[in-house]
Amino acid sequence: MEEIDRLITEANKIAADDSEHYRKWLEVALRAIQGLEKEYEGILGQAVKSDIANAKRKKELLDRINTYIHGENLRLKLKEAIGHLKQGHNVLSKHAERRFQLSKTRQSREEALKEYDLHLQELQGYLGSLGDWNGPSAVALDDLKELEALLGMASSSSKQLQKAAQVLQNSRDKSKLLTATENAAKTIDALRAAFR
Repeated sequence: MEEIDRLITEANKIAADDSEHYRKWLEVALRAIQGLEKEYEGILGQAVKSDIANAKRKKELLDRINTYIHGENLRLKLKEAIGHLKQGHNVLSKHAERRFQLSKTRQSREEALKEYDLHLQELQGYLGSLGDWNGPSAVALDDLKELEALLGMASSSSKQLQKAAQVLQNSRDKSKLLTATENAAKTIDALRAAFR
Protein backbone atom coordinates (compact mmCIF):
# COMPACT_ATOMS: atom_id res chain seq x y z
CA MET A 1 0.00 0.00 0.00
CA GLU A 2 2.87 2.38 0.72
CA GLU A 3 4.19 2.06 -2.82
CA ILE A 4 0.71 2.57 -4.25
CA ASP A 5 0.18 5.66 -2.10
CA ARG A 6 3.58 7.00 -3.21
CA LEU A 7 2.65 6.48 -6.88
CA ILE A 8 -0.69 8.23 -6.35
CA THR A 9 1.05 11.19 -4.74
CA GLU A 10 3.47 11.35 -7.68
CA ALA A 11 0.61 11.10 -10.20
CA ASN A 12 -1.28 13.90 -8.49
CA LYS A 13 1.76 16.18 -8.75
CA ILE A 14 1.77 15.81 -12.55
CA ALA A 15 -0.63 17.79 -14.72
CA ALA A 16 -3.59 15.78 -16.04
CA ASP A 17 -2.68 16.70 -19.63
CA ASP A 18 0.75 15.06 -19.29
CA SER A 19 1.03 11.42 -20.39
CA GLU A 20 3.32 10.74 -17.41
CA HIS A 21 0.26 11.27 -15.18
CA TYR A 22 -1.41 8.24 -16.80
CA ARG A 23 1.74 6.13 -16.75
CA LYS A 24 1.75 6.58 -12.97
CA TRP A 25 -1.90 5.51 -12.76
CA LEU A 26 -1.08 2.45 -14.88
CA GLU A 27 1.58 1.58 -12.31
CA VAL A 28 -0.95 2.06 -9.49
CA ALA A 29 -3.31 -0.40 -11.20
CA LEU A 30 -0.49 -2.89 -11.74
CA ARG A 31 0.65 -2.71 -8.10
CA ALA A 32 -2.94 -3.17 -6.88
CA ILE A 33 -3.35 -6.30 -9.01
CA GLN A 34 -0.02 -7.65 -7.84
CA GLY A 35 -1.05 -7.01 -4.23
CA LEU A 36 -4.38 -8.78 -4.67
CA GLU A 37 -2.70 -11.79 -6.26
CA LYS A 38 0.13 -11.87 -3.71
CA GLU A 39 -2.28 -11.91 -0.77
CA TYR A 40 -4.21 -14.80 -2.32
CA GLU A 41 -0.94 -16.71 -2.74
CA GLY A 42 -0.03 -15.86 0.85
CA ILE A 43 -3.32 -17.26 2.13
CA LEU A 44 -2.80 -20.49 0.21
CA GLY A 45 0.76 -20.74 1.52
CA GLN A 46 -0.43 -20.22 5.09
CA ALA A 47 -3.18 -22.82 4.64
CA VAL A 48 -0.67 -25.40 3.34
CA LYS A 49 1.42 -24.94 6.51
CA SER A 50 -1.47 -24.46 8.93
CA ASP A 51 -2.15 -26.71 11.86
CA ILE A 52 -5.84 -26.07 12.44
CA ALA A 53 -5.80 -28.20 15.57
CA ASN A 54 -4.07 -25.15 17.07
CA ALA A 55 -6.96 -22.75 17.75
CA LYS A 56 -4.74 -19.67 17.46
CA ARG A 57 -3.39 -20.67 14.03
CA LYS A 58 -6.86 -21.57 12.80
CA LYS A 59 -8.19 -18.18 13.92
CA GLU A 60 -5.26 -16.35 12.28
CA LEU A 61 -5.99 -18.04 8.95
CA LEU A 62 -9.73 -17.42 9.22
CA ASP A 63 -9.08 -13.76 10.09
CA ARG A 64 -6.71 -13.38 7.14
CA ILE A 65 -9.24 -14.87 4.72
CA ASN A 66 -12.03 -12.76 6.18
CA THR A 67 -9.99 -9.55 6.02
CA TYR A 68 -9.03 -10.30 2.42
CA ILE A 69 -12.51 -11.03 1.09
CA HIS A 70 -14.20 -8.21 3.02
CA GLY A 71 -11.41 -5.62 2.98
CA GLU A 72 -11.48 -3.25 0.05
CA ASN A 73 -8.13 -1.44 0.13
CA LEU A 74 -6.50 -2.76 -3.02
CA ARG A 75 -9.68 -3.11 -5.03
CA LEU A 76 -10.55 0.52 -4.29
CA LYS A 77 -7.08 1.61 -5.46
CA LEU A 78 -7.56 -0.38 -8.66
CA LYS A 79 -10.98 1.21 -9.19
CA GLU A 80 -9.53 4.68 -8.58
CA ALA A 81 -6.73 4.02 -11.08
CA ILE A 82 -9.22 2.83 -13.70
CA GLY A 83 -11.26 6.02 -13.20
CA HIS A 84 -8.20 8.15 -13.91
CA LEU A 85 -7.19 5.99 -16.84
CA LYS A 86 -10.64 6.41 -18.41
CA GLN A 87 -10.14 10.18 -18.27
CA GLY A 88 -6.72 9.68 -19.80
CA HIS A 89 -8.18 8.34 -23.02
CA ASN A 90 -9.55 11.77 -23.97
CA VAL A 91 -6.36 13.57 -23.00
CA LEU A 92 -4.13 11.19 -24.92
CA SER A 93 -6.48 11.28 -27.93
CA LYS A 94 -6.06 15.04 -28.13
CA HIS A 95 -2.28 14.59 -28.14
CA ALA A 96 -2.53 11.95 -30.86
CA GLU A 97 -4.78 14.11 -33.06
CA ARG A 98 -2.75 17.31 -32.84
CA ARG A 99 -1.92 19.10 -36.04
CA PHE A 100 1.62 19.79 -37.05
CA GLN A 101 3.22 16.55 -36.01
CA LEU A 102 5.24 14.14 -38.08
CA SER A 103 3.24 11.27 -39.54
CA LYS A 104 5.49 8.81 -37.68
CA THR A 105 4.74 10.58 -34.40
CA ARG A 106 1.02 10.56 -35.10
CA GLN A 107 1.13 6.87 -35.98
CA SER A 108 3.10 5.88 -32.88
CA ARG A 109 0.72 7.88 -30.68
CA GLU A 110 -2.32 6.27 -32.27
CA GLU A 111 -0.80 2.81 -31.75
CA ALA A 112 0.06 3.63 -28.13
CA LEU A 113 -3.50 4.86 -27.58
CA LYS A 114 -4.93 1.61 -29.00
CA GLU A 115 -2.72 -0.38 -26.65
CA TYR A 116 -3.75 1.86 -23.77
CA ASP A 117 -7.45 1.29 -24.52
CA LEU A 118 -6.99 -2.49 -24.73
CA HIS A 119 -5.16 -2.53 -21.41
CA LEU A 120 -7.87 -0.37 -19.83
CA GLN A 121 -10.48 -2.91 -20.95
CA GLU A 122 -8.40 -5.71 -19.41
CA LEU A 123 -8.16 -3.81 -16.13
CA GLN A 124 -11.92 -3.30 -16.09
CA GLY A 125 -12.42 -7.02 -16.75
CA TYR A 126 -10.03 -7.91 -13.95
CA LEU A 127 -11.84 -5.59 -11.54
CA GLY A 128 -15.16 -7.19 -12.53
CA SER A 129 -13.75 -10.67 -11.93
CA LEU A 130 -13.16 -9.87 -8.26
CA GLY A 131 -16.88 -9.92 -7.48
CA ASP A 132 -19.77 -7.55 -6.96
CA TRP A 133 -19.59 -4.37 -4.92
CA ASN A 134 -22.05 -5.86 -2.45
CA GLY A 135 -20.65 -8.66 -0.35
CA PRO A 136 -17.31 -10.44 -0.49
CA SER A 137 -14.77 -10.01 -3.26
CA ALA A 138 -11.34 -11.48 -3.94
CA VAL A 139 -9.13 -13.22 -6.42
CA ALA A 140 -10.53 -16.77 -6.67
CA LEU A 141 -13.34 -15.93 -4.27
CA ASP A 142 -15.04 -19.33 -4.58
CA ASP A 143 -11.78 -21.12 -3.73
CA LEU A 144 -11.34 -18.97 -0.64
CA LYS A 145 -14.90 -19.68 0.43
CA GLU A 146 -14.11 -23.42 0.15
CA LEU A 147 -11.11 -23.01 2.46
CA GLU A 148 -13.20 -20.92 4.82
CA ALA A 149 -15.88 -23.63 4.88
CA LEU A 150 -13.27 -26.29 5.62
CA LEU A 151 -11.98 -24.19 8.50
CA GLY A 152 -15.52 -23.83 9.84
CA MET A 153 -16.23 -27.56 9.88
CA ALA A 154 -15.48 -29.19 13.21
CA SER A 155 -14.63 -32.47 11.47
CA SER A 156 -11.96 -30.93 9.20
CA SER A 157 -8.38 -31.90 9.78
CA SER A 158 -5.16 -30.05 9.02
CA LYS A 159 -4.39 -32.62 6.34
CA GLN A 160 -7.70 -31.95 4.56
CA LEU A 161 -7.07 -28.20 4.61
CA GLN A 162 -3.47 -28.58 3.51
CA LYS A 163 -4.43 -30.90 0.66
CA ALA A 164 -7.19 -28.54 -0.53
CA ALA A 165 -4.78 -25.58 -0.41
CA GLN A 166 -2.12 -27.54 -2.31
CA VAL A 167 -4.64 -28.44 -5.01
CA LEU A 168 -5.53 -24.75 -5.34
CA GLN A 169 -1.85 -23.79 -5.50
CA ASN A 170 -1.13 -26.40 -8.16
CA SER A 171 -4.15 -25.54 -10.28
CA ARG A 172 -3.68 -21.79 -9.92
CA ASP A 173 -4.30 -19.90 -13.13
CA LYS A 174 -1.78 -17.06 -13.16
CA SER A 175 -2.59 -15.98 -16.70
CA LYS A 176 -4.52 -12.88 -15.59
CA LEU A 177 -1.62 -11.70 -13.46
CA LEU A 178 0.96 -12.43 -16.13
CA THR A 179 -1.13 -10.81 -18.85
CA ALA A 180 -1.82 -7.73 -16.73
CA THR A 181 1.85 -7.38 -15.81
CA GLU A 182 3.10 -7.86 -19.35
CA ASN A 183 0.51 -5.57 -20.90
CA ALA A 184 1.03 -2.86 -18.29
CA ALA A 185 4.75 -2.83 -19.04
CA LYS A 186 4.12 -2.70 -22.80
CA THR A 187 1.56 0.08 -22.44
CA ILE A 188 3.80 2.13 -20.15
CA ASP A 189 6.72 1.76 -22.60
CA ALA A 190 4.50 2.63 -25.58
CA LEU A 191 3.20 5.76 -23.85
CA ARG A 192 6.71 6.77 -22.81
CA ALA A 193 8.00 6.40 -26.37
CA ALA A 194 5.05 8.03 -28.15
CA PHE A 195 4.24 10.89 -25.77
CA ARG A 196 7.64 12.08 -24.55
